[in-house]
Formats: sequence, structure tokens, C-alpha cells
Amino acid sequence: MKNLYFTICLVALTQLMHAQQKATPVTTLGGVMTVRLIMDNTTSLLTMTLTGPTDRWFSVGFNTTATPIKMNTTTDCVTMSSGTVLTDCKPLGGHNDIVADPIQNWTITSNTVVGTTRTVVATRALSTGDANDYAFNYTTLTTLNMIWAYAPSASYSFTLEHGSNTKGTKTVTFTPLLGTEDFATLEKLKIYPNPSNGQFSISKDNTIDISDIRVYDTNAKLLKEIHTDYTSQDISFDISDLSSGLYFVEISNAEDKVVKKIIKN
Repeated sequence: MKNLYFTICLVALTQLMHAQQKATPVTTLGGVMTVRLIMDNTTSLLTMTLTGPTDRWFSVGFNTTATPIKMNTTTDCVTMSSGTVLTDCKPLGGHNDIVADPIQNWTITSNTVVGTTRTVVATRALSTGDANDYAFNYTTLTTLNMIWAYAPSASYSFTLEHGSNTKGTKTVTFTPLLGTEDFATLEKLKIYPNPSNGQFSISKDNTIDISDIRVYDTNAKLLKEIHTDYTSQDISFDISDLSSGLYFVEISNAEDKVVKKIIKN
């Protein structure tokens, strides 16, 4: 028994020693936005997956004050300031609007729209060397205070400090990613058979819940919406009444969402 306990501890320690990524969970912000941050110690890159409304600006800020959490002049903001532009920003303090940094350090790697949700994946260096940017220290960073906001109506003219913007605060925690098992989220779902005649099944881990299934056409028009409390391993849904072609299926729960392509013959 002692040898078994020692072996388990050794394996766990070895995994921790080789872990080269730390990540936050997918964190819901105000019911409309989500954010996930991944620090990669090997590439020295930060990857952010940020979702929000398709027709307005939305923003997150890093390195806010702790008690109470609020934006300050050292907060590093990033804002989806148009349908295609992610802007590196900084606050000027007081009740002044935020302004764009002279140097833009974020690079968008993916910008997709499904229904009313935009999903942006972007990267930057953990430490850019820019005084306006928060430096993500892979070794010491475990928790991060954040602020978030989005426009109350369709608009890309933004301000974070006042007005009727929807905004709030959140503290996120980074934990090591020890391997592919750490991605046991909706990303691991499989839809089969694909293509099919309209009858599809979703294969998933029993530990993963699904609350909503939405089917969109290639113009992002919502065609079907199914509210569920599925916990079983295999789930079926039917689009036999739809025309043959390509569709997008958004599968979500309270913490995560994923979009998969399906083809109806």
C-alpha cells in the first residue's frame, strides 16, 4: 500500500513538473460574455478566448484593485471595438474614457459568429515589455482580478466608467493543465454520423452536462433550439425537416459552449 501511495504521488509530481500551461476555467461574465485565459510557459504566449454580443463592443480588463475590485490606472484593458478589431487599451483614471494603447500587442487568430454570439481567440506575449500591458508571470500568477463591460445596445462607441453600460467584476484562478484530460469540456464532444440523413447523436463523457442545443444555417439564422438537462453519454437530435446542406450546432451548458459543423444529406 505504501508503494502504491508513493507511486501515485510520484506520478502527480511528475505531471506538475512537466505542466507547461496554466489556464482559467471558461468564466461567464454577466450572462452574455465568457472568457478563458491560457498561459503557455513554453511559447511565452497568453491565449484568450473571449465571447460577447455580435453587434456591440465588449471588453475585459486585467490587474484591477482587489477590495473592492474596480478599474484603476494600472488596469490593462482589451476591447472588441468593431466586428473585426480587438483594441489594446488603457484607462486614464477618474471618469475618463479608456484610450487605445500606442502599441497594439494582441493578434486575433479566430473571429467567428454563431447567432448573436461572437467568439474571438487572440494571443499576445505573457510579458510584452510595454508599460501599458499587464505582465502575466507564469511562475507566480494564480489569481487575477478582472473587470468586464459591454454596451447596453448595438454600438461600438464605448466607455467603461459611466452611463448605462452593463459591467461587473470577477476573480479568476489559474491551474496547471496536466494533459489532454484537462480539456474534458464540450470541445471533446463528437457528433455522429456526420453527414447523416438528419438523425444525429452527440457522444460525450457522462460528467459533462448539456443544457442547450441550437442549430443555425450558414447565415447564422437560428433554426432549432432545444433546452435539455441531458447527463447521459449519448444524446440524439433530429433535423430531418430541414433541407440538405451545411449547418452549425451550438452546444452549451452553464460554463462552456462549442460549435460543431454538421452536414445533412
